[in-house]
This record gives sequence, C-alpha cells and structure tokens, in this order.
Amino acid sequence: MALIKKDARKYLKEIILHIKGKENKSIALCKELFSFLSGYRVIALYAAMKNEVNLDPLIGYLLRDGKVVLLPKVYGKQLRFYQIMSLSDLRESNGYFHIREPLNGNVYEKEDIEVIIVPGIGFDNDNNRLGRGGGYYDRYLNGFRGKKIGVAFKEQILDFVPHEEFDVPMDLVIKK
Repeated sequence: MALIKKDARKYLKEIILHIKGKENKSIALCKELFSFLSGYRVIALYAAMKNEVNLDPLIGYLLRDGKVVLLPKVYGKQLRFYQIMSLSDLRESNGYFHIREPLNGNVYEKEDIEVIIVPGIGFDNDNNRLGRGGGYYDRYLNGFRGKKIGVAFKEQILDFVPHEEFDVPMDLVIKK
C-alpha cells in the first residue's frame, strides 16, 4: 500500500503543479468556507504550503469575525493547535516541510475544537484523504469528535485515493 500511495502522491503533485488560477480558486473557497463556518466558534485551520489551497484570506475573515482561530505546530510526530490573533503570529518552521507555525499562544485540546479544516494532496468521492505521508493529521484526527472538512482544488478529487484503516476520512470535502 505504501508504494501505491507514493505513486498516487506523485501523480497528484504533477496535476497540482499545472492547475490554473489557484489564487482565485483559493479566494472562492475561502468565501464559501466563511459562510459554512458561521455557526462555529473554535476553528482549526492550516497555513498553506506552496500549491495548497491558501486559507490566509479565510483566517483574516474569521479573526475579524471574532472566531477563535487555531493553527498547528508540530512536536515530534504530533500536532498541537495554538490560537493566533493575526497572521503575523506565524513563522516558518525549521521542521517538517517548513510550514508556517504559530510562535506561541493558547493551546487548545482536540475536544475543544468544533471544526478542523484539513489539507490533502488528494481526496476521493467518498471523502477519503491522501496526505503528504507523515500521518500527522491522521494521528490527530483519530478520536476527533468535531467536524472534519477537507479543502481542495477540483483537480485534486479522484474517483478513488488509496487509503488504509488508520486513514481518517473527512465529513465533507469542499472544492473549487
């Protein structure tokens, strides 16, 4: 299965490289997500890497709307979610994938998070997710009781992505 996932990631990364209008699609996704998230107060998101759906506009909208906005920080093989007050609270890490992480802030436990927006290399029509291979989100989402929402460009949606019993499916995938 590891080889199948590796091949699927390679295939999807090539597709993602050639997607046109990523910034406009990201903005449209942020607007749709903002409407969807209006009923939630504590929201975990991610700081986008190159070629992922950029959620920075959504983070700004949510902060201005008074939501509790959380972003992940990697500790060993685990994620912890910290509250941010602005995008300037993020710095590029030296760790896994050099993602932007919160400098500090209040840590929230998973049972206090109402909804989490999850990145992925690809998703399928059954809301299965193919991540980057580190297992960070699958470990975190194991036992998570809130709403799990994947976001993607429509080109990242396949009929099937390889997945195993420990891979946590999303409740919903929003795409543009």
